[in-house]
Amino acid sequence: MSRFIETIRADHGIISPLQYHQQRVNETLSHFGGMHSINLEHALKTVSMPNHPITKIRIVYGAEGIDQIECIPYELRHINSLAIVHADDLAYSYKCLDRNWLTELIKLVDADEIIIVKNRMITDASYANLAFCKKDTWYTPHQPLLKGTKRAALLDQGILTEDQIGLQDLHQYSHVKLINAMMHWEESPVIEINQVVF
Repeated sequence: MSRFIETIRADHGIISPLQYHQQRVNETLSHFGGMHSINLEHALKTVSMPNHPITKIRIVYGAEGIDQIECIPYELRHINSLAIVHADDLAYSYKCLDRNWLTELIKLVDADEIIIVKNRMITDASYANLAFCKKDTWYTPHQPLLKGTKRAALLDQGILTEDQIGLQDLHQYSHVKLINAMMHWEESPVIEINQVVF
């Protein structure tokens, strides 16, 4: 079984709700035949949490359970430019520890971040899911590479709506927003569609 990661946010030592993280860990272990269950709430009770404005809790785990828990001070990334990258053969349904392929994709462009296109359909950025604004409604690709925890929460809250978004559809949207577990919705970078490099 491969090794996987789960990334969780803490604000001034207060850990974000774990419901969606726990669900993803459970699904990953079930799919790959994990030998032990992992209770994130129990595991994090043993962690000494720094009183930093934002802390990134990085959990590495596999079939035998949790291998490592790191707490790292986190600074929000400033994203000013996005570029399209095509990766038709890419599959990334589970959050694996080995993400070297992402580094290779980013090297292909001269931009802060990428939008990954698979078979002409919009999927994700390298470190985040995506949301696209059309007439004050935010849509997220129906088939992302990885179904993120923040994406799941925003869908449940009605802030996001799933839609099939093809590369040819981007001109219909005004803005794109990057979303992941380390960014609250109001903090997430927003970029005008006309700033995306095709």
